[in-house]
Amino acid sequence: RSTERGFNAFVLAEGQHTSALIRRATQDAMLLNRKGEVQGTLERIGRGSTITGVRIYGTEGRVVMSSDRREIGRRVGITDPPCAPCHAEGVKPPETTSAGPGLRHLSVIPNDASCVAAGCHAPVRDQPIVGVLDVEMSSKPLETTLQAARHRTIWTMASLILVTGAISAAFIHRVVHRPVLRLQEGTRRIARGDLD
Repeated sequence: RSTERGFNAFVLAEGQHTSALIRRATQDAMLLNRKGEVQGTLERIGRGSTITGVRIYGTEGRVVMSSDRREIGRRVGITDPPCAPCHAEGVKPPETTSAGPGLRHLSVIPNDASCVAAGCHAPVRDQPIVGVLDVEMSSKPLETTLQAARHRTIWTMASLILVTGAISAAFIHRVVHRPVLRLQEGTRRIARGDLD
């Protein structure tokens, strides 16, 4: 469990790191309103082995850009899987959630002064959030690593049990078994009349 918690913390950090990299990689093109360039970047990122999908949702819940062009324009409801964890009442939204065979990291894209200066968005006080970045990652590397850790733990425990058992058996043999055998031998000698 401890190892699994450690790996989950690592995955969360990796999701945050990946999202930050994607935001930085697309920021200049976004400020220059080069949406085709941003779309191309997302498509290239989405073709990786670890990252299986990247989406940018607008504030109204519509997919504005995606590594899969077929998703562009699709509207996502508040109760749909990508949005439900964040919009559930009284629940702190998780940053990384399980998404079937993969992991999903959602991060808010805040409006900032550079976006306003470029004329892309309304002032920050009127529109503090411009969208949500959704990065979907394969959970296969994590599962493979966890499985290897489980196997190592099982073999380590089995080895420890065998070694502990052998040491305990030797200890019992030396401290308990030998004195009992000497007592039995003494009892037999007394029975034969040897009182020495």
